[in-house]
Amino acid sequence: MKNRHPKDGVGAVENFEKALKLNNSNYKVLRRLGQLYLELGMPKKAMEKLRSALSYTPNDPQLMEMVKQAREMPPESDDDVEEYFKALYERYKEQAESEVVLRFGLEELNTIFARLPDLEGAYLLVAMTKDGRRLASRQFAPGIDENVALQCMKAIFDAANDSCLRMDIGPFVRGVFTGKTVRIHMFRFDDMLVGLFVYAKLHKRTAEQFLNNLIEEEFYAYRGSS
Repeated sequence: MKNRHPKDGVGAVENFEKALKLNNSNYKVLRRLGQLYLELGMPKKAMEKLRSALSYTPNDPQLMEMVKQAREMPPESDDDVEEYFKALYERYKEQAESEVVLRFGLEELNTIFARLPDLEGAYLLVAMTKDGRRLASRQFAPGIDENVALQCMKAIFDAANDSCLRMDIGPFVRGVFTGKTVRIHMFRFDDMLVGLFVYAKLHKRTAEQFLNNLIEEEFYAYRGSS
């Protein structure tokens, strides 16, 4: 099996570990994690996942071959590799969280929001990182507290993204969430989340067209010119 550099597998491991938390009996995820840990030079982690996968498919020859490779891998370097992997993961996470800021820049993002046309029936447009860090906002009308909006978006994204992963349909990309008086249109652009809070009776097509214009005429145009 071809070894890969840890930085090439750290993102994949993160995603598969999240998927495993949602369904710890998914033998395909267990198998893939075992393979990734093996490629990263972490036999203890690999053996843990591979043995779990074998409990569901005990006659899988490829799984048995990977278990054999994990047993033959020198164990003395495992702790060092794992510590290195943890440090690398933290750097990867920090880089991912700051990527959208580097791509747009906070000043550019706020400029984009400021030049958008007014939208009658809208309260607030806000952009944030997936961990809830505010990036930019545009207040159209009073009625929605920005901090509350950020907390609400974070909770909705976490629940929606977990549900998408549980259903094995990929990460959350876009959705509409309707309350009694307020409707939230949310979409994900790279590592950024954008939420548009509108009056619940505003036509959905109007709000969606507003966001489509933001994505196509502002975000993609800016990214293409950078």
